[in-house]
Amino acid sequence: MKQLFLLLLLGVPFLSFADLRPSQFSITISCDKQVVSPNECFQITIRLANLTGQNQSILIPGAQNKGKRLIQLEYYQVTNNFYTKVAEEIRTIQMDTSERGSVYFKRLDPKESYEFPIFLNDSVNYSKHIQSNYRLPKLAPGTYQVLAWYLPWDEELAKYAFQLTTDFDKNPIEYSEEESKIEMPAGGINSNYLSLTIASDSVFYPKENKITPCEEHCRFCHAIEQENWHKVERIIRHEQHDWRKPHNQLRWISPNPDAVLDVLPTYSGNHLIFKTRAGIQYAYITYRIGKIYPLRRRIVQVLYLVFNSSLGIRTSSYKKVRMMGLTLL
Repeated sequence: MKQLFLLLLLGVPFLSFADLRPSQFSITISCDKQVVSPNECFQITIRLANLTGQNQSILIPGAQNKGKRLIQLEYYQVTNNFYTKVAEEIRTIQMDTSERGSVYFKRLDPKESYEFPIFLNDSVNYSKHIQSNYRLPKLAPGTYQVLAWYLPWDEELAKYAFQLTTDFDKNPIEYSEEESKIEMPAGGINSNYLSLTIASDSVFYPKENKITPCEEHCRFCHAIEQENWHKVERIIRHEQHDWRKPHNQLRWISPNPDAVLDVLPTYSGNHLIFKTRAGIQYAYITYRIGKIYPLRRRIVQVLYLVFNSSLGIRTSSYKKVRMMGLTLL
């Protein structure tokens, strides 16, 4: 009898069925503030990660200005470990559609992540920039848990980046390494919970320790705060590496593009988000990559006509990078 019981006990795991495929994608949220006032403009950082061992493409908000949000925020109140949803961000985007906009593709290496900010209560840029198209719901003072959802399937381009999966997929379609995509459930993927306290006028909250990544009297941050854009542009032009270090007033630098044209000279750029005294300011910085030497090219043409050889003279250089200008958006 004991032997039969032991045999049945050992056989139970083999009779059980569980679809525990590892997650291939994650979204995490963080905030440098724990207490905010109802009308305060503050930042939440979103991180999207490729958890696979292959290069993969994902969708990011980009210049998206119509349709439904890729990132949706929900707010929960917790009582005795019971989570009650009290508010959620409307998914329909309400922005200026006079200019064309759409989601972007972003190529991620294995285990690489992409990080970008969103700003709540930024009323000045609410209708112009997708990062600021979020508002804190009108909630009573108290502590809430914020949850973010990544919901790509309302976009037509999602099928080119993700493989649709459901809870009933027992035998998912097999793809080669060249055709593989990140598996994405039909209901999207949720983030971690972020604790956020909405301040009350009648309650005293201890002052939070502010992290200052740059020096106390940083002239770059001072120029941004004072909106002295000529000085900001001059610092960027002459200090091409130091200004990219963490700064209090520089909230975000977009990653470099995945590829640029191989015909010199070519152009590239980065989106920037500044925190000024007046609020959030968006900007774009343009670079020219490569340089053509007209005189050398003319000499090479003559040498080729005479000697049928260029004698190894280089007429261009891809190492020359020049800042063209800073444009406020």
